[in-house]
Amino acid sequence: MNLTIRRILLVLISIALGIGSVFVLVAVMNAIWGAGAGNAPITLETYTTTYTVLTAAPMALFFAVWLDAFLSTGFLPERGQHDEE
Repeated sequence: MNLTIRRILLVLISIALGIGSVFVLVAVMNAIWGAGAGNAPITLETYTTTYTVLTAAPMALFFAVWLDAFLSTGFLPERGQHDEE
């Protein structure tokens, strides 16, 4: 597969996984704390756009690191490789 296509796939998949992880985290928070005992359920409205973006961006970067390793896109340098002068 072409390197450019692999890099585009890495970006698209990591963004999708980052956004998807926000929905999973909201569901997990609702499962843990729940709506019982007077607690209101957590929705994306109560989680707000700021927190959603600030959660999705690091999660997308987390997935991008692993996808870089699996897709061999070369975004991150290999361990121990540096220019010695």
